[in-house]
Amino acid sequence: MYNFWNKRRVALLGGASLIGTHLGKALMEKDVSHLFIADDLSAGSGRNIKPLLDQGAELRICDLRNYEVAKECVSKYDIVFDLAAQHGGRGYVDTHSVELYDNLSLDTTIFRACMYSEVEKVIFSSSACAYPINIQTDTNEILKLSEDLIDYKNVQQPDGAYGLEKLVGEMTLDAYIKYGAFKGCSTRSFTVYGELMKESHAIAALIAKTMIKQDPFEVWGDGQQIRNWTYVEDNVAGALLAAEHLDQGAINIGIETRLTPMIACEIIWDYVGWKPNEIKFQPDKPVGVVNRVANSSKIKALGWMPKYTFEEGLRRTIDWYYQTHDETVIKDKLERLLVSR
Repeated sequence: MYNFWNKRRVALLGGASLIGTHLGKALMEKDVSHLFIADDLSAGSGRNIKPLLDQGAELRICDLRNYEVAKECVSKYDIVFDLAAQHGGRGYVDTHSVELYDNLSLDTTIFRACMYSEVEKVIFSSSACAYPINIQTDTNEILKLSEDLIDYKNVQQPDGAYGLEKLVGEMTLDAYIKYGAFKGCSTRSFTVYGELMKESHAIAALIAKTMIKQDPFEVWGDGQQIRNWTYVEDNVAGALLAAEHLDQGAINIGIETRLTPMIACEIIWDYVGWKPNEIKFQPDKPVGVVNRVANSSKIKALGWMPKYTFEEGLRRTIDWYYQTHDETVIKDKLERLLVSR
């Protein structure tokens, strides 16, 4: 049976954070010839990828905005996964536009380095934030965002600085592909959660507030924002399929289930056996668009199906969080954690 990954040398840029770490694990299980990880560890952690290094993966701690460094990092590799970026949850992305726009120089440097290094394929980690915000305003509308709602020749306003730089990154990648520099695609991730996530993302924030028994329990917005939280292992499975099958274009990776923060809260509280006496909604906090769910038909056509229901993935994430975090530490640092990377 043909194995796409057999004897492939893979560079994973930005490989020490949530998605990157899980993707690295999956690549090692694919028995790639060699896995190289580059990360500046500004958000990720060497602890996350130590098991990969123990299995023979290589790590370089570096700043990929430097062209010579970027070229050295990709020059020996067939497939490059570009996950390198300044990123974070809603509390971070709504307050760090300068850092997010700096991702533009990062992406351009990486793509140029890949072109002059004769890389075969580049997989760019994009985001659902690239979709136009004007179509995501009504929680009552049954909306599923399909890839064709983004037209590179007729760009509409995406979700903030993060969405804009991801959209421009997609367009830049597409230009390089059409130029003949390499093959590749953009993967649009929808609200990924799972082990190793941080409290600036909604799911980890809700778990953290539950761990410290916050009461009144603070929920950003009105708790009815529509999301389709997708478990990290399912996201990674989609990224691998995209790398195997797509030579150009963009593809969604996300479940099609309509969820809300309050649905997540009820599952968390039921699982841990605790519930607050009072819920304090915070409409002044940043929540982004209010209706975001993927149309998954394109990725499903490649054979992708989510392995985990939201309840299953959420319980796995709760177990990990409670096993690896200290209640006293979280209580002392929570307000800062909610808005940091």
